[in-house]
Amino acid sequence: MKVDLPDEKGNVISLVVVRESLYYRRLKKTCPHHAVAIDPLLSQIECRACGEKLNPVEWLAMMTEEWGRIKRMYEDLKIVRDEVETRQRVKCKHCGQLTPISRPRGKLTPIK
Repeated sequence: MKVDLPDEKGNVISLVVVRESLYYRRLKKTCPHHAVAIDPLLSQIECRACGEKLNPVEWLAMMTEEWGRIKRMYEDLKIVRDEVETRQRVKCKHCGQLTPISRPRGKLTPIK
């Protein structure tokens, strides 16, 4: 990634430098800004936990990423749940039907 540093004559800073500093500053934050107060008249968002004024577009992008992560986790959970459900059934030797496995009651002892 190319970064343009200020030259000797002026105080010009590349937009890349500004974006990187905002990105790293956001990573260092401890507040996830999940609870916010939205003011639609002023188009402002303020975190209720830490009181910081937030950029509405940046906050929406952050929440969209978070929602996508939660959705992927939910899909993974459904796959695992389906696998566990199929492993809890066995084919009956007598009738050939799938029947649920009865769970043992009490304390389980390790197999040696």
